[in-house]
Amino acid sequence: MLIWTLAVLLVVIVCGLGYLQGALRLGVSIVGLFLSLMLAFPLSPLCARLVPLVGIKHPVWTVVWPPIWAFLILFLIFVGIAFFVQHRVNLYFKYRTDDLTRLRWERLNKRLGICLGCFMASVWLFVFGLVIHITGHFAVQVVSDDTSSMTFRYLSRAKQDLHATGLEKSVAVFDPMPATYYQVCDIIGLIYNNPILLNRLSQYPPFLSLGQRQEFQDIATDAEFNNLLQTKGDIAQILNHPKTQSVIYNSEIVQELLGQDLKDLRHYLESGKSPKFDDEKILGRWDLDFYATLAQERKKRPNLTASEMSRLKKTLTEALKTVTFMATTDKKVDLKVEVSEQVRQAIQAATQAAQAAQAAAAGSPQFGGSRMSPEYAQRYGLTGPSGSRSPSPPPQAAPTTPTASTNISFSQPIYSAQGSWERQGEKYQVKLQDEKGKSQSTLATADDEKLVINAPLIALVFNRAE
Repeated sequence: MLIWTLAVLLVVIVCGLGYLQGALRLGVSIVGLFLSLMLAFPLSPLCARLVPLVGIKHPVWTVVWPPIWAFLILFLIFVGIAFFVQHRVNLYFKYRTDDLTRLRWERLNKRLGICLGCFMASVWLFVFGLVIHITGHFAVQVVSDDTSSMTFRYLSRAKQDLHATGLEKSVAVFDPMPATYYQVCDIIGLIYNNPILLNRLSQYPPFLSLGQRQEFQDIATDAEFNNLLQTKGDIAQILNHPKTQSVIYNSEIVQELLGQDLKDLRHYLESGKSPKFDDEKILGRWDLDFYATLAQERKKRPNLTASEMSRLKKTLTEALKTVTFMATTDKKVDLKVEVSEQVRQAIQAATQAAQAAQAAAAGSPQFGGSRMSPEYAQRYGLTGPSGSRSPSPPPQAAPTTPTASTNISFSQPIYSAQGSWERQGEKYQVKLQDEKGKSQSTLATADDEKLVINAPLIALVFNRAE
């Protein structure tokens, strides 16, 4: 219905203009219309220089506006030429011919203008149909119900009408958009209509390192924005949300996203399998399986005593909170160990005791972070009988904190190490370096659901993160 309404309006308006302007003027405008359509994209790089001058920063509009500007500039030039040609012809018939010839010419010019108006209206219908075909493809993907914004609802309805009338096949022949545009639209529509795929998307191997960026960390912790995604909220609100804008306006992130193999990404979203990366089993996020690690250690060391097993179990299940391992497509790895609250408190107590011991060893009593005067020290009995300061007690050793059997010393609540991985046949060589610069190399084996890192003192068993 929308397409037929648009067609009728174009015929009425353009035919009316053809009658008023005449065939000559409208004919020159038609020539300009064709040339403008043909040269809009080739000349768009020249108009792209105007984008920063007018303050446009949105990456989508920086691509959309240059060809539109090129088209409008060329078309307006030809409109001016048409006016000049019509003026010169009118002067000729007015001053060099008789009135009868002039009146015949004017009548012929207006009636032919109606015919050319019908033709020009058809051209404009193709132009608007092409715009609807391109923009409507995205709108159809993301319009779910009547709660969507009016713009997207009308674009979606117009796209459906375009398909129903059969005009879509005709305008698709002149479609200048690359296949990448439609692949991106399909992926966005797939995720929008299936919010459960957001978690799978975060596990896509090339996005593992990308997910560590602050922009995506902020998205993961924003409850309001995630609720908008999970409930399939208005796409206009999602696109205009500050969290989305922070990603869109980051050209580095946009280029990295567009540089992915979109066919492989869509296949991964639909099936959970990536033909491009499935051979590298180590890729992904992994969580330590404490009990599988204990079982692996018992199997590896059958002579392990009950007390040793108890200490190992206590270290793994009580001292550690989470242990995560991540391997990315750029052959980098990241290991993070977060200790339990009990160990965290012990670390804080040890830190405070160490600071107190240092202050006592320095022999400088402090109050509120400032040095005490001798008078206050004598008043509170912190000096000897002769007015000299009493010797400070020897510093006490800081309480120790539990350590894992992998010989990791937890000097802070979260221990991390980075490194690289390299495939060696059916195994992987993993090299890690912690914050203190200590390096360690070991071998690992991986399958679809399990990763085993053969550390020197214990084999760590990881399960693939959900």
